Amino acid sequence: MTEPAPHLEIERRFLIGGVPPDEAWPVPFLDTEIVQTYLTVPPWSPPGATERVRARTPLGPIGDEAAVTVYTHTTKEPVPASLGKGTFGSKEYEREIPEAVYRNLLRRASPEHEPLHKIRRVFTWVGMVMELDTYPTLDNEFSPEGEPLRILEVELDKADDIFTVPDWLSPFIQEVTGESTYSNWNLARKPSP
Repeated sequence: MTEPAPHLEIERRFLIGGVPPDEAWPVPFLDTEIVQTYLTVPPWSPPGATERVRARTPLGPIGDEAAVTVYTHTTKEPVPASLGKGTFGSKEYEREIPEAVYRNLLRRASPEHEPLHKIRRVFTWVGMVMELDTYPTLDNEFSPEGEPLRILEVELDKADDIFTVPDWLSPFIQEVTGESTYSNWNLARKPSP
């Protein structure tokens, strides 16, 4: 199997306190359920590298066809040089895999992590594709009681691209780009005993 070419990922992430109800959402969107499992990284991996598998299942109507779960395997390596203030960069290798390979890779699940469940809403705003991840099992300490954690992510072409959080996603709480507390890797960590 051919190894995928690396993709340089430059992204910014924002903690969001609330969202409009589906019927008031101002732009078309697609929701996908994602189960993300971190794997034990081989000892020969570069420092800071992470490896994961995902099962992604579209939610809601997808034309006349039934939703099909897609499985992916991803490795990420941090980019050593800073890409600019307020950005986070990594080399990402991602490939689609058959379900049997996914199930086999799950045997390498990290014992320090739990599978991370999230609903990803993908939409376009001012010409940029955005992903709003809602973590139903994680509380948002900045929102009213019982509200789930929500993180908006936008991938940029260049580190100095200008981006503003849509004003209808409110309250906008803070930018969390590069804050390890809000990385999926740390959100998936098992609580300390």
